[in-house]
Amino acid sequence: MKKTAEIYWKPQTAGVYQLYQHGEQLLRWENDYGKREVRLFLPNNEQPYKFVRKSWWISTLEGFTPNGKKILEAKPKNWYGSTLLVRYDHRSYQLKITTGGKWALYDVHNTLLLSYGMVYEPKTGTSTRIELAQGREVPPLLHALLWTYYEPSLHELDPASQAQFILSQV
Repeated sequence: MKKTAEIYWKPQTAGVYQLYQHGEQLLRWENDYGKREVRLFLPNNEQPYKFVRKSWWISTLEGFTPNGKKILEAKPKNWYGSTLLVRYDHRSYQLKITTGGKWALYDVHNTLLLSYGMVYEPKTGTSTRIELAQGREVPPLLHALLWTYYEPSLHELDPASQAQFILSQV
C-alpha cells in the first residue's frame, strides 16, 4: 500500500476499512453490502455505532450510538438536488456531491471542511484525495459519513489503486 497522507483509510477485507491519522487508528468501518447498515467501531469500544439507510431508494442515513441513541442524520435538501443536510453533535452541515464524484462537507458558513474524491496521476494511477481544512478538527464519524457515500465508487477501480491516498490541506 502506498501511503502518502497523514490521514488515510486502510482496506482490511471486503467491506472493511480502518481510518488512521498519524499512524493511530481512529475507527473501523464495516459494510455488509446485503444490508442497509454500516457498523463503526471506535478504538477500545466493542459495541458498534451504526449508520442505517432508511431505504434503498432514498439517500437518507441515520447514525446511532451503541445504545441506540440517534446522533446523526443526513437527508436530501430536496428531491432533485445533489446536497444532503447533515445534523451531527447539535451542528448543521451540508454534504454535496460535485462533478467528478467528489463528496464535500461544508459548515453552515459554506466553508469546506472535508472532501473525498478521485484523482488520476499518470505515474501512480488513480488515488483518493482527502482534502482537510487546515486547522479544523473533523470528528471520525464525519469521516465515516463521507466514506459511506464515497466508498461505493472505489469498486470501479483496480484493487491496487484503492489503497492510495493523497492528503491536501485547504
